[in-house]
Amino acid sequence: MKTTKAEEKNHDLRDALTRIQSCADMLGHEELEPDQRQAWTQAIAHELAGVVDMTQDLLLYQKHLRQELRYAAHIQQRLLPKPFHASPGIHFDAVNASAQEVGGDFYDYFPVSEHEFAFFIGDVCDKGIPAAIFMASAHSTLK
Repeated sequence: MKTTKAEEKNHDLRDALTRIQSCADMLGHEELEPDQRQAWTQAIAHELAGVVDMTQDLLLYQKHLRQELRYAAHIQQRLLPKPFHASPGIHFDAVNASAQEVGGDFYDYFPVSEHEFAFFIGDVCDKGIPAAIFMASAHSTLK
């Protein structure tokens, strides 16, 4: 199974924290000589520097993903219709507020003829990106 970049970064971070714990355990041994204690302390410092770098990388990656999701949410909202004012006898508005940044709920309405219009509502049984992709596909098919 393919792992994501975030999963790989999290795995690397967990490994580094495990190594730090192992070094800290070694420092707990009373029989260590001063030079050994210094070596283990330096190993911890080295690993901590790596953890800081990995954490910064992970935070930047998460920021990038949040931006991508904001773009996706904007695109998804643009797929939805504008308020309906085509007929003097009929007026309605709709709002789509996803539980997550993007989701699988959708609606649309459009004139079919001078006196008829079509209206449909969809709710994909999922949340997030897979539901949003399915929603866009279903919306395109129904149009």
